[in-house]
Amino acid sequence: MKQNEQAAPGNRTKSPDPKCAVTHWSEWSPCTVTCGKGLKVRTRLYLSPAALSMCNVELMQKAPCTADKPDCTVNINEAKKNCMQPKEVGPCRGYFPRWYYDVGRTMCLQFIYGGCRGNSNNFDRYADCHRMCETMLRGKAVNAWPPNVDYDIGRVLLPFFHFALLLWKVRCV
Repeated sequence: MKQNEQAAPGNRTKSPDPKCAVTHWSEWSPCTVTCGKGLKVRTRLYLSPAALSMCNVELMQKAPCTADKPDCTVNINEAKKNCMQPKEVGPCRGYFPRWYYDVGRTMCLQFIYGGCRGNSNNFDRYADCHRMCETMLRGKAVNAWPPNVDYDIGRVLLPFFHFALLLWKVRCV
């Protein structure tokens, strides 16, 4: 074993080099996804900044996790129930950046949630808002398409704002 490595948990013959001392492990992070399978992470730090250049101790661990909602399938009725509601900041005065679906603009926008009450058109992450409300938009559009019309659906991503827009090109036949 190298001098700058910590002993394996089952191997107690050598104690870790004091020059490479580390903090305790942090708590595990939340799962990286809100549905399906993702990762969680925990970290620790060297106690001495000099250890960065001379030690080789594991500072980050990753582990698989499954979100509270194991299935990422979105039900169209659930999507309509959540996404058709107006933005609701709530009466409290907290500062929680969140996302809501704006029906008029047909996109997810960020707002500041006060921390209490509100409604279910309130998403922690843009990806959650987009996934749920995009499903609603697709379902609504599919039901509204008249026969004898060819639809070409394209997607444009605006990377700075991370908004997704649907562009509809209609060609009558």
